[in-house]
Amino acid sequence: LSLGQESENKIPKSLAGTSLIPFLTGDDDNNKHPDYVTSQYHSNWANTGSFMVRKGKYKYIQYGHTLSAFKNYKPQLFDLDNDPNEMNDVSKDNQDVVNQLEQILSSTYNYEYADCQAKKQDMDLFNEFVWDKFNQSQVYEYFKK
Repeated sequence: LSLGQESENKIPKSLAGTSLIPFLTGDDDNNKHPDYVTSQYHSNWANTGSFMVRKGKYKYIQYGHTLSAFKNYKPQLFDLDNDPNEMNDVSKDNQDVVNQLEQILSSTYNYEYADCQAKKQDMDLFNEFVWDKFNQSQVYEYFKK
């Protein structure tokens, strides 16, 4: 909500964002908030990281390409006013919007690095709680099935 603004804690440099407190309290006279929102999604249920920019009626989704299996994943663009269920990728017809939203995303954070770090953390957790905890040959046989 506020990236630690309500406490004495310093905001880590690796954390990008803007506090919503001035907006919520009505003290946002300078309108410092950007007119877009970014987010990222990493999960053991997703094969690679997803990174999103929402601006106006558009939602842009870019994917992490850390592993070569995902190098051909193309970004997607959705017109949420006309397609709220995100069924039709309109990126080919709106390359200028794609370029603008890609610029916003890549200037907000290095999403390829974030994807790489998330995959490293997943591997570290797998090693700590599965591979190192159990007999490695048992784990191999279980996943081989």
